[in-house]
Parts: sequence; structure tokens; C-alpha cells
Amino acid sequence: MKKLSCIVLILFTGLFFTGCSSDDNGSSKAEQEWIKFVQKHLIGEWTPYQIDVKPIIGEAVFSSPYPHTPSCNKDLLVLKNDFTGNFNHYVQGCQMGATNFKWNHRLGELSFKLENGTDIPMILLKKSEKVLVLAVPAKAVKQYLIPLFPQIEYIEESQLNLLFANITLVK
Repeated sequence: MKKLSCIVLILFTGLFFTGCSSDDNGSSKAEQEWIKFVQKHLIGEWTPYQIDVKPIIGEAVFSSPYPHTPSCNKDLLVLKNDFTGNFNHYVQGCQMGATNFKWNHRLGELSFKLENGTDIPMILLKKSEKVLVLAVPAKAVKQYLIPLFPQIEYIEESQLNLLFANITLVK
């Protein structure tokens, strides 16, 4: 009986979100409202604040304030309402590098598709007006974590697969 009610619920949900009519710009009002809801609190400029490497549940194995380049502007993650974005990061001499991407959000997941085709999946742990916390599989960003946490290079693969880099960003 539970299976049947789940199937009916899934079908009803599918019918509910499937629209036959469209407005002048080619998308339905329901779709526009969904996009507005998804984007709420995500759109804008986010400054990295903290990085914690930890299992999804449990204490941090490594933790550090985000390492902004001294005497330069702070690094910045920009999410735009057209589902594009960029990450502006500064290196020695305050030279800015920019990584452009397309982003997608659904059911507690956020993903970035970089210009080179690399997909970076994330779990959206917290989303509010002022704070955004993303959990990225540590294995996917290991090369970026090594300068901050050199010990991570020596963690066994099986253990690394259980860790996430929780990145806290603030507006």
C-alpha cells in the first residue's frame, strides 16, 4: 500500500509541475516562480570565510579561516540570476584570476560546471540571506586543500572518500 501511495504521489507531483500553457517569454508562470524560489538567498556576491574538512556528520578533522591573499581584495564567489557565475581569486601581487561556471540547484544540491567541462557537485548545508555553507567532496578539491592542510595528502583514499570540505561563505 505504501508503494502505491508513493507512486500516486510521484505521478501527481509530475502532473502538478507539468504545464501546457506558456507566457510571452516561453516559460510557464510555475517555472518562473520555481526559479525565483530556488534563487532566493543564492544570488549575489559571497565571500569565503571558513573551511572545515570533516565527515558529513561529526567533528572537523581540519579547520581554518579561508586564506585570502594578504593586502588584496578578498576572494569572491558570484552567483548570477541567469545561472552563471564566477569565482574571483587573488594571488601574489594581487593579480586576479577568475573561474567562470554555470550553476544548478535542486533538492539541496548545488553544482558548478566549469568552462573546461568539470562538474563540481556540492551539498547545500545552509542557505540564508547572509550565510551559505557548501559541502564539497574532499576528494574533488584535494589539490586545493593540500596547501592549507598538508596532512590531507597522506590520508588513505578510503578515508578521504568520507570527508567533505565545508566552505562557509558570507555576504
